[in-house]
Amino acid sequence: MDFASASRALPEPITSASNPLIKRIRGLGSRTGRKKTGLFLAEGESVVREALAACCADIEELVISSSFERLDNLLANLPQNSSCPPIKVVDEKLFKEVSGTDTPLGIIALVKLPQNNDMAVLGSKNALITVACSISDPGNLGTIIRSSLAFGADAVFLTWGSVDPYNPKVVRAAAGALFALPVIEDVDGLELLNQAKAAGVQSVSLAASGDRTLKEVDFKRASLLMVGNEAHGIEPALLAKSDLVASIPIAAESESLNAAVAHSIALYEASDQRRKIQSS
Repeated sequence: MDFASASRALPEPITSASNPLIKRIRGLGSRTGRKKTGLFLAEGESVVREALAACCADIEELVISSSFERLDNLLANLPQNSSCPPIKVVDEKLFKEVSGTDTPLGIIALVKLPQNNDMAVLGSKNALITVACSISDPGNLGTIIRSSLAFGADAVFLTWGSVDPYNPKVVRAAAGALFALPVIEDVDGLELLNQAKAAGVQSVSLAASGDRTLKEVDFKRASLLMVGNEAHGIEPALLAKSDLVASIPIAAESESLNAAVAHSIALYEASDQRRKIQSS
C-alpha cells in the first residue's frame, strides 16, 4: 500500500464486539494470550511511531479508531523500502472499549514478540547492563527500560518474578525503548552473577545498606547495575554475591526512593563517568 494513499484505501470500520480482531486484541491484554499468539500491543501514536521506525516488518497489523486523523502523517515518516502493515479500522466507541487507556490514543499496533535470549552482551567490552530483580510494577519496569536506553545501557535483564515487559502498561511507560534495546526475560540472578564474574563484569547492587555511594563506584568498567523489588529490594542471596553494594544518599526525613527513580539516578552516574572519560 502506498503510504500517501493509506487513509483513502481504508476498510469499513469494525462495529461488532464479536469480530475476531476485537477478540484478539482483548486476549493480548494477558501474558497467556501474548505467549500463545506471539504478539503484544503497542498503543499510542508516539509508541507506534517508534515501532514502525525500528521493526516495521514485525508489525502484524495496525488498528486505528474511526476518528484517528493522523495516519498519513505517521506513515510518511517511515524508513524507505518499508512495507505498510495491514490497517484495520474500528468504530470509535468499540475502540474505546478495547483500549488499554482511560483516554484512548487512537492507534494500536499488533507487534511480534522479539526473541531476546542472547546474553552475549556480557562479553562486550565496557558493557553496561541493567538487571531488574523481580520488579513487579509495570510503570516502574517501563521507566527502567526507558532510562536504560536514555543513559546508554546495552541491555536489560529481568530476573524471575519480574512483570512481563510486554504488558501494555510496561510498553507505554517504556515509550518506545522496548524497540531499541534488548530485554532478556526469566534470567536466573545467581547464574547471571556467576557468568558476569567469569567475564570480568562487576556487579553493583543498589541498596540502602550499601557500604559506598555511587560516586565511589567505578562505572567506567563493564558493569551490571542491579535494582530490586519495590517492597523487598534485592534478595539477600544476590546482595551477598554482588561485587559491590552502593547506596544513594538521601535526606533523613525520606524513607526511600522509588525503584525506577533510584535506577535512573545510578545509571545517570554511570553514564556521566563514561562521558567524562570519552571527552578527556
